[in-house]
Amino acid sequence: MNFVRMIRILPLLPVSWLSCCRIKDKSLEARWACTRRWAARVLRWSGIRLHVYGADHLPENCGILFVSNHQGTLDPAVVVCAVPFPVSFVSKKENASIPVLGRWAQAIDTIHFDRSSRSDNIYMF
Repeated sequence: MNFVRMIRILPLLPVSWLSCCRIKDKSLEARWACTRRWAARVLRWSGIRLHVYGADHLPENCGILFVSNHQGTLDPAVVVCAVPFPVSFVSKKENASIPVLGRWAQAIDTIHFDRSSRSDNIYMF
């Protein structure tokens, strides 16, 4: 993410964090809906326009594996906005300590694992 985009979304961070704290005890669907709204705001405020094609063809009654070798900080926000139903993310444990993003990851039940731990890596399978 370039510097200008980072500066543009800074005003959203405190309000987003408070919103995340407010929804932590709600259902997964409610937490996911709130996360989608905030992800859309972040993309809009950073000047990113998202066009999704084919999302209506995704099956909702079976398992789907999305593998993303993302290139930027906002790539998870794009996935949240693009997929029409709740998904689970897998992330390295270092990301859990990022102040606002870690809180949102916790709100949508992201699985964090230690890449240096063999037992954590086996747990992922």
